[in-house]
Amino acid sequence: MLPHTESMPRQADAPSFTENHMHSAPSTSSASHASSSPTSSNGRSWHVWLFRLVALAVAIAGVAAVILVSVKVPAPTLYKTIFVVGYLLVTSLIVFWLLRVEKSKAVVSKAIALAVAIVMLIASFTVIHYSSSTNNLLRAINNPDAQQSEWLILSSRPEVTTDNAQSIGALADDLAHTSLEQASATSTKARLVSQDDLPGMMQSLQDSNIDLATMKTSFFEALAASAPQLEQDLIILDTFSLEDPKRSTADSPDVNVQEPFTIYISGADSAGPIEESGRSDVNILAVVNPKTGEILLVNTPRDYYVQVHGTSGPKDKLTHASIYGVDTARKTMEDLYALDIPYYARVNFNTLIETIDIVGPIEVYLDNPVGNYPAGLNTFDSEQALDFSRTRYGLEGGDRQRGNNQLLVLQAVAEKLMSNRDPRAVSRIAEQISGSVETNMDDNSIKTLIEDHAQSSNSWYFERTSVDGFDATEITYSMPGTPLYVMIPDEESVSNAHDRILRVMSRS
Repeated sequence: MLPHTESMPRQADAPSFTENHMHSAPSTSSASHASSSPTSSNGRSWHVWLFRLVALAVAIAGVAAVILVSVKVPAPTLYKTIFVVGYLLVTSLIVFWLLRVEKSKAVVSKAIALAVAIVMLIASFTVIHYSSSTNNLLRAINNPDAQQSEWLILSSRPEVTTDNAQSIGALADDLAHTSLEQASATSTKARLVSQDDLPGMMQSLQDSNIDLATMKTSFFEALAASAPQLEQDLIILDTFSLEDPKRSTADSPDVNVQEPFTIYISGADSAGPIEESGRSDVNILAVVNPKTGEILLVNTPRDYYVQVHGTSGPKDKLTHASIYGVDTARKTMEDLYALDIPYYARVNFNTLIETIDIVGPIEVYLDNPVGNYPAGLNTFDSEQALDFSRTRYGLEGGDRQRGNNQLLVLQAVAEKLMSNRDPRAVSRIAEQISGSVETNMDDNSIKTLIEDHAQSSNSWYFERTSVDGFDATEITYSMPGTPLYVMIPDEESVSNAHDRILRVMSRS
């Protein structure tokens, strides 16, 4: 029998199978883990970068949205402050959530975070689009793109052509257009001769003192509308186009629009881009009192016999004053009403009415039937509103009644536009009226009006009035050789309108 003490060393010296196995197992497991580690790390890295990129996009879009709202959107300061703080807070929370959930193994949490982030991105892009559309609307109204205007080359004698003509008359103001000489040279080699005024140029053409004359198509059409025989007496030999210079925003008057002010609205009964000069079918003086929310609309008949500002000699139709530029027409209205009228807005009346298709039907109340439209409340779509505004013949008041009808439609459209709060409509309206509305009111003044109206508890409400006159046939400044139908102003109605304007402006 072996002693117990002899067996102990042998057990300690000889490593067992179990010991060897226990030592080798960790080594195998480590190798296995090491071989799988890169794949797992790459997978997690891809997800991490995805969430970080989404978080960055949400942050950038959110900041861009609040900056555009702060700078571009005309809204009360308090409202914008609340929006900016709230929007930045929500954006920050979503970004923080995305950065936290990126390391989570919960697939559902990640999916929800991504869905919320996408919704936030859509919201930010919608805000950016709305802010840009609002700014584009103001820019389109205040600083429209340069327009191409068509010009005519006219002759009064069949034997005179662009090839054999020696001289071509042009108004002195038009000769300031740097491209006129170059453009006319593409049609004729005739020498340009400066003419002091339109009547003198037309007379020189008829007397053969000049062989040809050039003028804007809008000039010619405005004259031909009053004197149709003009189209028979003159021959259009050629046409060319010139780009009208853009009006500088520095020309905007310095007026506090938080105080009562007046604005002359000159409207052409047409659609599409406007020109700086041309016939004015709608002549409305808007008296705005921001303190009380009153807007008085004063209609002046297009055939009103007035002295065109800056001219001497025969008076002319008010509609012809716009031939010499909307600013000349504005100053003519100042002379007529003995008022300071700092602003003008030139609109294509038809294009403005077509915004009804965007904001919805308008309601017009008629005291008496007008054509096919009964007395009482009428609901008009754009087509009906245009037809109602154009209705002239067969009316007891003739052109007077037409002017009153246009006032009713303009008021209804303005009320509808001011009550609309749909951001999508703002974008569509901007696209619709781009190039069809122009004003010398600067962007800041327009934004101030909108912001003050939004903050005020007062609602805009409208009043209407019209001046009257007496039918007559007179020689006009623009067409001195042909007596035309005009309306001699009723001085009492002009005086009453003047007094009513002052009353509206003096209220507080």
